[in-house]
Amino acid sequence: MRLVERDQCISDLGELLRRAPEAFHAAMRRMRNASPEDLIDRTKTTGSNLTRDYAVAEFENLWHGNSEVRTYERGMLKLFMLKEQYLLRIKKLDYKSRSSNVRTGDDYRFRFQLPMVGIPRLPHLELGYVPNVLRTAVDDVRLVCLNGGGVYWSHSIMNPDSDENVYDLFMGKPGPNHPRPTPTPREDQESRETIKIKPKKR
Repeated sequence: MRLVERDQCISDLGELLRRAPEAFHAAMRRMRNASPEDLIDRTKTTGSNLTRDYAVAEFENLWHGNSEVRTYERGMLKLFMLKEQYLLRIKKLDYKSRSSNVRTGDDYRFRFQLPMVGIPRLPHLELGYVPNVLRTAVDDVRLVCLNGGGVYWSHSIMNPDSDENVYDLFMGKPGPNHPRPTPTPREDQESRETIKIKPKKR
């Protein structure tokens, strides 16, 4: 599937995403005030997952009753279909606009813009928050177009004047009539390359 351009995407979704920072700030507040039961095994990973779950709930409330938004659930994946044009998932991002996920077949397909059974074939996007160093506040909220293992572009919703297009140099920038390469999916695992280093002869 051809990757969507940033300007077109922001034009299409600008109004729907206008209150996204509010939703992420609310999720972070819920995280800070979570019950002892929720925080009993709080680690960096579980804390991020809990904040993400709170954020998903905030967006469900924000978009409740909106005819332009539908939800899909597939295993661990919860997706929002926006305007019947884009599929979006909520994530935590690092400062390079990258998310981390359990490597499943569905995650692979989502990252590489591949079709998923029972889900409309639309461009895949991530809407995510970038936490501060202490993970107690939201530093930024970004909309990201995925490009396999990299990022095609990233747009800051909180600081729209400071963002820039980020292109994955390995995959290249696809033209309007040149779809990006389609990799072969592998279920529930990432491909790995083993490099053997031969010892020097003496």
